[in-house]
Amino acid sequence: MYFKAPEKKHIHITRAEGQFNLLSSEKQAQYHFRFPDLTPEQMKELGFSTWYTVDLDKDYGWEDYTAIDLAYELKILFDGYFLHSSKKEAHKLVEYLESIEEEQELLRNQYEIEYAKAKIEYWTKKLESASR
Repeated sequence: MYFKAPEKKHIHITRAEGQFNLLSSEKQAQYHFRFPDLTPEQMKELGFSTWYTVDLDKDYGWEDYTAIDLAYELKILFDGYFLHSSKKEAHKLVEYLESIEEEQELLRNQYEIEYAKAKIEYWTKKLESASR
């Protein structure tokens, strides 16, 4: 028996660490914004990337943030550089996420409720099978 989390219908983030720059051997953190309702064509039209790489010394454990929280942090970080290739994209990302935040908050709350229900169901079945 294993726990199966419900599907995320809200925009969410995944994070990985690794060497994402071919010209450097330094490890970095890479964030991937996942947009479950958008096609690649729609993403292209919106004009921002879903992948953002950050040096580990600038990575403060943002993986627990909502998508809009992380987007704000990335925008502030990239604005601190004189030149950064992701600066304009981060601004567009923030603008888009701000425009849909009310809907996203509702979807995040619905997910939390569904997640809690799935956990209760999982542990109830686990306890029932253990008591047999």
